[in-house]
Amino acid sequence: MATRQLTMTKIRSLGFLIPALLFAGLAGWHLTRPATAADPPPPPLVPVTTSVSQVEDVPEYLVGLGTVQALNVVQIKSQVNGTLIALPVPEGHEVHKGDIVAEIDPRPYKAALD
Repeated sequence: MATRQLTMTKIRSLGFLIPALLFAGLAGWHLTRPATAADPPPPPLVPVTTSVSQVEDVPEYLVGLGTVQALNVVQIKSQVNGTLIALPVPEGHEVHKGDIVAEIDPRPYKAALD
C-alpha cells in the first residue's frame, strides 16, 4: 500500500511540474527573443466624396437565354374569307377594342353587291 501511495504522489507532483516547466520555458523564450521591427506605417488615406441622395429611375438589363411566352393568347377569326392586303398591328403589340387587326380586299364583295 505504501508503494501505491508513493506512486500516486509522484504522479500528482509531475502533474504540477510539467505545466510549471512549460510556463517557465515560454516566459524565458518571450523575454530573450530578438526584438522585432516596428510596425509598418499605415496605408495612405483614401479620399471620400459625398453627394446628396436623389430619386431616379434605374434601368434593369437582363441578359440570358430562353423563351418568352405571353400571359394571354387570343385567336382571331374573320367573319368573311378573302385576301389579306394589310396587317396594321405588328406581331406582339397590344391590341385594344376597336383597333383594326387585318384588312381584307373589299373588291370581290363590292362586285357581288353591285
